[in-house]
Amino acid sequence: MDGIYGFLRTAGPSLSPFNAWVLLKGLETLKIRMEAQSRSALELARWLESHPRVRKVYYPGLSSHPQYKLAAKQQRSGGAVVSFEVHGDREAAWKVVDSTRLISITANLGDTKTTITHPATTTHSRISPEARARAGVTRACSAWRWGWNRRRISARIWSAAWAPSADQGSCTGVQPSSSQRR
Repeated sequence: MDGIYGFLRTAGPSLSPFNAWVLLKGLETLKIRMEAQSRSALELARWLESHPRVRKVYYPGLSSHPQYKLAAKQQRSGGAVVSFEVHGDREAAWKVVDSTRLISITANLGDTKTTITHPATTTHSRISPEARARAGVTRACSAWRWGWNRRRISARIWSAAWAPSADQGSCTGVQPSSSQRR
């Protein structure tokens, strides 16, 4: 019993009352936030699909997605994550990541804000090139959460207010600091 008590004391496998309350408060608006994020993700995916520098967009809310019909049966929307591949290679994908001005560059997609990452050099960097290829993580992938991966870019939409404008030359709009760059 002492071993279990020690584990409980140091690991804290249960929420504190305050953290439980904060979690419950967040759950009250989860549906509204996810609906807004999903609408923004669909708008972004459609915009990216028509962008001349984008080779492929992966978003289950698009009819061009290979599993669109299955997603439509199983879920209400395409969700808040958009992935895409740009024309070119890893450098082309990083150019897109580095040119963002309103999106945080991060190595994960589990934040409460719009983030972008390059999975081939972050989340998938420790697996073999063959395993990355099987997972669809190509050199020109990025992930935008509204996130980005090597040639693919994945994005997680947290800001329902973001909307791409037709005159934007890059995919969105604070210049990353040097500490945020690869």
